[in-house]
Amino acid sequence: MTRLDKIPLAETRLEPTRAFYIHGGGLLKTFTITDITESTEVSAFLTTTDLTHLIAKAKSDAATKAVSIQLDKPSVFSTAITARDPSGALVATISGAVLTLGRQTITYAVGSSHHHPIKLSPVHPASRADEFVIESVPFLWDVVDGRRRCELTKVLDGTRVEVGRFVAESPRDKSGVLLVDSREIDEILAALTCVAVLNRMDSFRF
Repeated sequence: MTRLDKIPLAETRLEPTRAFYIHGGGLLKTFTITDITESTEVSAFLTTTDLTHLIAKAKSDAATKAVSIQLDKPSVFSTAITARDPSGALVATISGAVLTLGRQTITYAVGSSHHHPIKLSPVHPASRADEFVIESVPFLWDVVDGRRRCELTKVLDGTRVEVGRFVAESPRDKSGVLLVDSREIDEILAALTCVAVLNRMDSFRF
């Protein structure tokens, strides 16, 4: 079977419908996801080479808006991250022990429309790319340039189509802008899998 990261990319380009600012960092690896779609010129992220100004503006815009999802680790030694909505209700849990070598599982809260856990795993032990499956359709998060650029692709008819992209100011940055084509993947699922990729334990794979 052909590895997902070896499947060719389609010539079509990403057409994002939603934009989020992901802020990550701190000892407990806390993340926040904020919807900045209405205040963001999404197309500019696809046509501009130097994204520094656009990312800074996105960060500033996010600071004025309510957080869509808050993600926290219960303790320094915990291997799980809980995701909650603005009301404090549990949305999902991201878990993955150190010895699983990068494999992580997203488990949704009871009552969610997502009935099955999403399992992310490296394409192979030394790979920078993570794969997961939704309703028998394979997806791939590929770390293209450190964490400066990560691409989310969906396998369709033997090619990979880009359906999401995370961009940051530096290769080691866990904060940046997530662009998502919500017609091809649920935007919250895209955001949670993005956080899982940014947070993966075996950072040596970068």
